Amino acid sequence: MNKRILFYGLVALFALTTIISCNDNPTNTGSIQEDTNNNATQIMNTQENGKDMITSGVFKMKVKVGHLASQCSPGCVYMNGRYSHLDCMGQGNTCNLAATVKLTLESTMSDINYYNGITLYEYEFTTEDYFQFPARSLWVYNEFTGTECWMNIPEQLLVRDSNTHQFLYKGIYFSNKQEYVNE
Repeated sequence: MNKRILFYGLVALFALTTIISCNDNPTNTGSIQEDTNNNATQIMNTQENGKDMITSGVFKMKVKVGHLASQCSPGCVYMNGRYSHLDCMGQGNTCNLAATVKLTLESTMSDINYYNGITLYEYEFTTEDYFQFPARSLWVYNEFTGTECWMNIPEQLLVRDSNTHQFLYKGIYFSNKQEYVNE
């Protein structure tokens, strides 16, 4: 009986990893080149809805962001009626940051699945109540299936939720080509 359960468990695991790949949006095509500075690693299994569509997953994102204050005088972020500069936010490649994000399917338009992401740990990017996130394409490699793709996150001002203290990302999507330059 235990061998049968083990066999069916292995078959189910193989089927799940075969179904889950980065080819979530097959309409995009392009060559994929690893980006070790901007990447996302799947750290928990994704969930799917039975129609080969990923509905959620947890990823560890590593990004390079930010620039020197001299590059945005008098400031790059407009908050509370004035411009200011905060290190390690916005365009550039000065700082190495990481965050753990849970993605949840939000909508599908033109065969592209769009996800919202919520940080799982309060202060991974910053202790500030907001974070200027630049447009980034994060290279993703699925070691279970051997597939790779890009997680694309549009530029947005992330505002910390007053109850959960987490940041919410919007408009995340996957493709087979890098959509943002990561500068």
